[in-house]
Amino acid sequence: MRKRIFLLLINFSLLVHAQVNNGHNLRGKVLDAERNEPVPYATIQISKDSVPINFVAGTISADNGEFHIKTTLEERCYLWISYVGKKTLRRMVKLNSSSAVNVGNLLLADDVNVLADVAITGVKPLVRVDADKLIYDVSNDQEAKISQALDVVQKLPFAVVDDGSIQINGASPTLFINGRQLKLSGTDIYKKLKGLKADNIDRIEIISSAKTKYDGSVGGPIMNVVLKKKEVGYSLGTDVSADLTGSSEVGADVTLSTKQFSISGHYSFMNGEGYKVREERSLENYTSTEKRFFNQNRRMHTELDLTNMAYLELAYEVDSMNSFSAYLDYYGARNNAMSQQSNVMLSVVGEQVFSYQNREKNKSDWGNLHVGADYQHLFNTKSKILCSYLYLRSPDKRQDTFVLENMVNYQDSNYFDRVNAVNNEHAFQFDYSNNISSNQTLEAGLKYLYRDNGSDQENYYALNDENWRLHKLNSASQYEHILAVYSEYGYEKDSWQMVLGLRGERTFFRLKYGSPNDVVRNYYTLLPSLSLSYKLKNSNNLTLGYNSSLIRPGIGYLNPTVYRLDQGNILFGNDRLEAEVTHNLLLQFSKFAGNNQYAFSAGYSFCGNPIQSYSGVNKEGVYYTTYVNAGYLRAALVSFYMKLPLASFARLVLNASGSYSALRSSEEANDGVAGNISSNLFINLPCNFSLSVAGLFKLPDITLQGKSFNFYSCKMRLSKSFLDDNLAVSLNLDNVFWDYKKYKLREENKFYRRKTDLHCRAMNIGLSLSYSFGKSASTKSVHKGIEEETVKGARMEGGN
Repeated sequence: MRKRIFLLLINFSLLVHAQVNNGHNLRGKVLDAERNEPVPYATIQISKDSVPINFVAGTISADNGEFHIKTTLEERCYLWISYVGKKTLRRMVKLNSSSAVNVGNLLLADDVNVLADVAITGVKPLVRVDADKLIYDVSNDQEAKISQALDVVQKLPFAVVDDGSIQINGASPTLFINGRQLKLSGTDIYKKLKGLKADNIDRIEIISSAKTKYDGSVGGPIMNVVLKKKEVGYSLGTDVSADLTGSSEVGADVTLSTKQFSISGHYSFMNGEGYKVREERSLENYTSTEKRFFNQNRRMHTELDLTNMAYLELAYEVDSMNSFSAYLDYYGARNNAMSQQSNVMLSVVGEQVFSYQNREKNKSDWGNLHVGADYQHLFNTKSKILCSYLYLRSPDKRQDTFVLENMVNYQDSNYFDRVNAVNNEHAFQFDYSNNISSNQTLEAGLKYLYRDNGSDQENYYALNDENWRLHKLNSASQYEHILAVYSEYGYEKDSWQMVLGLRGERTFFRLKYGSPNDVVRNYYTLLPSLSLSYKLKNSNNLTLGYNSSLIRPGIGYLNPTVYRLDQGNILFGNDRLEAEVTHNLLLQFSKFAGNNQYAFSAGYSFCGNPIQSYSGVNKEGVYYTTYVNAGYLRAALVSFYMKLPLASFARLVLNASGSYSALRSSEEANDGVAGNISSNLFINLPCNFSLSVAGLFKLPDITLQGKSFNFYSCKMRLSKSFLDDNLAVSLNLDNVFWDYKKYKLREENKFYRRKTDLHCRAMNIGLSLSYSFGKSASTKSVHKGIEEETVKGARMEGGN
C-alpha cells in the first residue's frame, strides 16, 4: 500500500508534466547593466502592442532577478521592464509552437535624468511571501548594521523573543544556518543568534509548515538564517559588549573571497557570570497526613557561565556546473553554580516531621559540534543534485555535590553524582531537483541516519570529608538506524502555487540499560505534506498548509535510571515510550505591501500519543518526574502581526498569539488558554540615533498537569553608527522598572498540589561596540545582453 501511494505521487507529477500547456510561459532574468547584478522587484508587464497600454499580464522579478510570466497571446508580444531610477526596457518576443520561451538576461541601464533630478524614496519591501515561507530581507534593513540577529528576529512576523527563548507561531523553531539544521533548542538558540551580527545576514526565512524534504522530526516552524555571500576581497569585524551583572561578550568575523574560492568564519565568546535566583517550592501531598507539606527555599548564583561559538565555512566553485563546500559549527557551554537550600516537612496539622539544609555545587558542560560537506552539480536541463554528509557530536556532562547540614529527625549522607552522556550522529543525504517545465518542479531525495547515544551515571556516598564510596553505577546506550525517502511536486498556474509531498521513514531502534532484555522497535511512518498559496490583489497572499511530524524519544526520555535532583526531587525515564506523530494544519493571510502591513494565521494541531512529562509523589513524600504518552493532544492557535507607521520617524511592530489546548491521559486531563503579546517601537532620532523599545507579556503554557511559568519583560536600546557605518555603539537598558521579577508555576491533581515561585534578577544595563572593515570589489563578467531585436522562442534547456 505504501509503495502504491509513493508511485501514485510520482506518476501524478509526470502526468501533469505530460499535459499540454495552454499559452506561453516567458522566463528571464533582470540585471543591472553596469554592475551585472540581479535587480529584484522590477516590474515586468506584457502588452499586445508596441505602446505601453492595455497590459494583459504582469509580475515582479524575484530576489535573484529571475521572473516568469504567462500570456495567451499568439505570434508575438511586447515585454516592458521598469524599475525606479532605471530606463524602461521594451522587448518584442516572437512566439511559436513552443510553450516555454526563455528571453535570457535583460539589462536595465540607469536613468541619469531621473537620478539627477529626483530623490528616490521608494524602498524594497523587507518582508515578502513565497509559496511556503515568509522571507525577511535583512540586507535591506538599514538598522541591521547596528543590530544583532536577535534584534532582527523581533521584527519577524509571528515571532516573540524573551530573555532566553524564541517562539514563532507559539512554538519553538528549529534553527537552520544556510539551509543546514543545527541541533539546538531553547536557550541555546537564543545565545546562538545573540552572538551573530545582523550585518552578516542576507535574509531570514520562516517556514511555518515544514515540507517533506526536511526530517520527520521537524514539524513546527523553521527559521533558516541565510548568511551573506561575500564579494571578491576581504572583510574583518569585531564586537565587544559588557553589562552591570559582570557578563561580557567578544566576537570576531573574517571573510576572504576570490572568484572561485571563499572562506568565512565567526567566533563568539560569552561570559554570563553573576546570575542570581531565589526559588520557593511548596508541595502538598493529598495522600498522606504524616508527611503532608514539604517546603523548600533555595538561593542560587552562578560562579561561571561560559559560552563558546564558532562557525567556519569553505566554498570552492570548480566551474559553473560544480561546487563544493565544507563547514564546521561549534557550540559549547559551561555552567558552574552554587546553591543553598532549606527543607522542612510538616504534618497535616502543621507539626514539623523533619528538617535539614543542604549546599549544592553543580558543574555542567554541554554543546554541539557539526561537521559537514556538500557537493552540488548542475545540469543543463535546469536540474541539480546535492550530496551531503554530516557528523554531529553532542556531549552533555553534569556533576552534583550535595552536603547536608543541620539535620533534625533526618538521616542521609553527603553524596556526589556524575552523569556523562554523548550523542553521535552520521547522516548521508542525496537530493535531486528538476524544473520539469516552466511551472512545474520535482524534488526527490534519500537519507540515511545512524545514531549512537550513550549515558553513564555514577553515584557516590561520602564516608568522610575526603573519601567517597561508589554506591551505584548505571549505563545506557541507544542505537538508531533511520532510512528516509521523500518526493515533492510543485505546480504553479496564474496566481496559484501548490507543493505536494510525501515522506517515508523506516526506524530501527535498540535500547540497552542493564535489563535482561533490550528494548527493540522497528516501524515505518508515512508523513504527507501539502501547501497551497494564492496571490490576491494588492500584494495580498493566502496560504494553506498541512504537514505531519514524527518525534522519537531520546535516551534521556527512555532511560529508567533514577537521577536525584535533590533529596526531595527525582527524575527518571520511561522505556515504554512510543514515538509521537503530530498533524498540523495552518491557514495564513498576509499583506506586506505599503506602509500598513499585517498578517494573520490560524492553526490546529492534533496528536494521538503526545509525549508529556508526568509528575507525582511517592510513598516517601518525594516528588518525581517521568514521561508518558498521553491519550491525546488538541490545540488551536491564532497569531497576528502588524506593522504601523506612527510618524515619518517612528513605527510600531506588534506580534500576538493565543491558543487553546486540551490534553488527556488515562488518569488526568487538562485544558486552558495561553498566549503572548509583543510590541516593538522603533524611533529614528536626530543626529542619526536609533531607539528601540520592546515589551513582552506571556501567559503560562498549558501542560497535562497544570501550567508553566508566566513571563514579562521590557527592553530599550539606543544605537548610533560612526565612521561610515563601520563602527556601531549601543546602550542596552533591560527591565529597568524591576530589580527582580517573579515567575509562577502551578500544578494540581487529585494526588498533590505544587507551587513554585522564582525570583530572578531583572534590571541590567549594558554597552556594546562593533567595528568592521575590509576591501571588496564586485566580480565583473562580460555578458552579452539581448539587443532591441526579436527573440525566438525555444524550450528552456540550459539558459544563457
